[in-house]
Amino acid sequence: MSQTYKLIIDKEGVNHVKVFKAEGDGYTNHWNFPLTGDEDPIVFSEFYNETQFVVMNWNGWLRAYDAADKTLLFEIDFKGNIDVKAVLSLDKTKLYIAFRNESNHNCLVQLTLDAIKVETFELPDILGKSLQIRKDGNLLFYRTDSERINNTKVFRHFYSVLDVTSFDVTEYELAFAPQYAFNDFIPVVDIKNNRVIMPANGEVVSKTTETGETVFDYRLAIFDATTFEMQRVLSVRDFQKNQLSYYPNECDTIAELFLGTVRDKNYMKALREFYESLNTIKVSSEGIWLCWSGGIIRRIHTDFSLSPLLVTASMPNNSGEGMFMFPNFHAHLYYIDNRTIVLAEALDFYSTVFPTISNADINTPIALNFESTTPEAVFNMHYSKEQADAIKNQDLVKIQVEDLSTKESFEDALNQIQTIVSDLTGAGIGSTLQFIFQDTKGKILEEPMFFATAAQQDAASVQKIILNCIQYPKVKYLYRNPCETVLCHAVSELAKQDEKYLPTIIKYLAAIDMDHDVFNTENLIPLLEERYTYKALAKKIKTISKEFSEWYEFYCEEMHEE
Repeated sequence: MSQTYKLIIDKEGVNHVKVFKAEGDGYTNHWNFPLTGDEDPIVFSEFYNETQFVVMNWNGWLRAYDAADKTLLFEIDFKGNIDVKAVLSLDKTKLYIAFRNESNHNCLVQLTLDAIKVETFELPDILGKSLQIRKDGNLLFYRTDSERINNTKVFRHFYSVLDVTSFDVTEYELAFAPQYAFNDFIPVVDIKNNRVIMPANGEVVSKTTETGETVFDYRLAIFDATTFEMQRVLSVRDFQKNQLSYYPNECDTIAELFLGTVRDKNYMKALREFYESLNTIKVSSEGIWLCWSGGIIRRIHTDFSLSPLLVTASMPNNSGEGMFMFPNFHAHLYYIDNRTIVLAEALDFYSTVFPTISNADINTPIALNFESTTPEAVFNMHYSKEQADAIKNQDLVKIQVEDLSTKESFEDALNQIQTIVSDLTGAGIGSTLQFIFQDTKGKILEEPMFFATAAQQDAASVQKIILNCIQYPKVKYLYRNPCETVLCHAVSELAKQDEKYLPTIIKYLAAIDMDHDVFNTENLIPLLEERYTYKALAKKIKTISKEFSEWYEFYCEEMHEE
């Protein structure tokens, strides 16, 4: 919507919003702020006019901001249940939000954005997997279903249309239902052309090429978005046998299943893998872009003719080379224009120059060589040094004191930490809690050095901090960084003090996620075993935590085999 601003939302400890403003041929960083206390996935973020935008997580916590004024306009928590969906009206004046509320009722909220007017309506059981909008402004809900008929599971799928004026609901059943219980691919609504596009789920059709090779036809189904009648079924890619699976040794088996007549669970599994290899359908003014796993791209032109396949042939930090050699690259088409192609896989991004495809042979794939990139590089976004430094440290909790060479300042710092860990929810802490200590003279200490001194000076206060922290309901998922659990250095230093602190240390280890731990397994437990022997430690653990005792028993079997 906005021609002036762009958004990027990153999640470290909590979600962080970065706003960029157009300048020259790129964008400069304009405003950065955390969504304090919000570590849940963001499911909707969009500008609804030139300067104002909304951000909402999957529980329905919605906030609206003005990028020009750098202000929070309003916030509302609709208290949904991780299934909240939203879409803007076509004129961007209203936001529709669908969710299941705390009373387990289906709700639709109509939020008028300029007046902040909230109207809530009860919905029938049509929430399903998506909330979309079509050309006439009415809302679409897509869902799948199944039932047993004559001992056979029959799958069906539907679109329900909600008239936003009368609130009448009309349901339409579509052809080509996904033949499995779970399908994350949501059909794509082409608003301009009033149509719905999805894989033509169903039995895989095979055909023989002019050279006698058997190939398997991937097809798209295109429906009218008003009547939901089939407009066309379009063949968009021929899969050779060796392209049928992520695992080369399974390709022959899948080909035999598709060519055979048995329709058992193995066939259904193969069918699902085949259709779910398509990760992206993106509608543009030039037609429809498709992207499959393996980094394989094709455009359907507006006249429904096809471009050649554009196929990933090399990637950074990957020894593979050659087209169709990256079956485990779960590529999504992130961005494309007439100059650049950008693919994404999880948090990694890859770019390449758009090749020349006009007048190219449709049957001859074109190789793509990708390099690593970032969203900032794609859109020519820039930070000042001060902004980059601030972002680098955005999840650090800074503890400021007078003089880190004095005991009084250490006491002050411990008291500040105590206040924070006593109410981590109120402090807005997400999944990361890392402290850094600075005094008025510019001296800086990180946690290892700070707690090495603090535990010697005031072990009792360090103990109290640890005991308070492990009362936090989400402490199991609280980390300093990907390899270190929260306060692990405080616990490690406390372990070097008096034996009376051992129960606290064991309670800490019982509270955190030892199954995904690195630091404590490699450092703290060996330290404890050196002081007490692992047999004596096992005996002590057993008196404090049955669950951790079982974990430690397994650990000992692995690490201390006689």
